[in-house]
Amino acid sequence: QYVLLCWSSALSFLICFKQNRFIYPIPIIYLFLFLDDALGIHNFAFNNLLIPIYQDSFLEKVHIFSIKDFAEISYWVSIFSLILLIIYPAYKYGNFISRQFILNNFKFFILLAFFGIFIDLVQSNFFRWFNFDESTFVFDLINNLLVYFEEAGEITIIAIIFIWLFDIASN
Repeated sequence: QYVLLCWSSALSFLICFKQNRFIYPIPIIYLFLFLDDALGIHNFAFNNLLIPIYQDSFLEKVHIFSIKDFAEISYWVSIFSLILLIIYPAYKYGNFISRQFILNNFKFFILLAFFGIFIDLVQSNFFRWFNFDESTFVFDLINNLLVYFEEAGEITIIAIIFIWLFDIASN
């Protein structure tokens, strides 16, 4: 995933410089996703910033999700809000082609969020919601299937993004 995210960032920078300057937020987003994944920025933010704040709040008493899940959701909502602020001027002043490029990338970002956030949330809470004995085969099977589904979904979307960006950059 690291390699594909890094190359997706590089390809989108190339597209930005050669074809359309109004798409400048897209390479920045891919670069951030690469750095966040490779350096574990989100884990640092969860463990050192958000979880300590949430431990002393009412969220500690909510049993549907863990505090880590609330931290993860709030982290990604904050990042998404920042991305929207950054992308707004590019979208507003860009031409039709740059807007389409931005929208297509956002479709990919939504798919990545589905696997990386939603499926991860389901996987980490599935056994909180449904009572299974952790020492059973069914527990291991469901847990592994959810983990593989999340990881396979993420890498598939990232690979499709890379191929799509490569096609645009090469044309």
